[in-house]
Amino acid sequence: MIATSERRVTHPAIVRRFRVALAFLTRLPGGRDPEDESELAASLAAFPLVGALVGALLAGALAAAAAWLPSAIAGAIVTALLAVATGGLHLDGLADTFDALGSGADRARRLEIMRDSRIGAHGAGAVALVLLAKAACLEHLAATGPLALVGALATARGLAALAIRIFPYARAEGLGRPFTDVGGVDLAVASATAIAIAIALPPGGLPAVLVASAASFSLWAWLARSLGGLTGDAYGAGIEIAEVAYLCAAAAAC
Repeated sequence: MIATSERRVTHPAIVRRFRVALAFLTRLPGGRDPEDESELAASLAAFPLVGALVGALLAGALAAAAAWLPSAIAGAIVTALLAVATGGLHLDGLADTFDALGSGADRARRLEIMRDSRIGAHGAGAVALVLLAKAACLEHLAATGPLALVGALATARGLAALAIRIFPYARAEGLGRPFTDVGGVDLAVASATAIAIAIALPPGGLPAVLVASAASFSLWAWLARSLGGLTGDAYGAGIEIAEVAYLCAAAAAC
């Protein structure tokens, strides 16, 4: 009876976390707003699962598109679909981050620039290069490895969970601030889930996870030194870089 009761409590909690993460990370239906910041922080454990879901949907779209269209066009379409599915959340963080880094200003001014909704030349250039790289990788993976999208999106969000715990937050408040209170168990679940998904789905596997880790943590370490910590935009920028690095590694393995 006790075990049954625990399952009844635990299962809805897991579902709620997934739905909160789905609403925060995507524009897909089925999400729900968190009741408070602690529930938002706890949803971090489901980030890789949400990434895997989006990756699976896009992998199916890539395979279907490649069956009817040239692979270059299929890759471009799915790259656009990824941006739409996530609401451009991480691309916005990438643009704001590189606008700040390219400004040459001091720390305080860089943080102000990251809050500015306008996009500058450095941000636009970073977004364009990332989108081109993704489209090129997906063109190569369309016929041989569309499931790399699952591993890439799950890994990137699992790495962001680690970065949230490892690096300090640069602001007293902000969109990413609630996640800094994430518990150790939630962090372990997020990391283990991401690694398991990535290793289980070729192409990519562990080598791609290592490449994505090196690329994203190099960026996060640089940002932490420049800004005195990370921000929500910095997390998003790292996710974009991790996705590109993983897909490049997966394409090289095909």
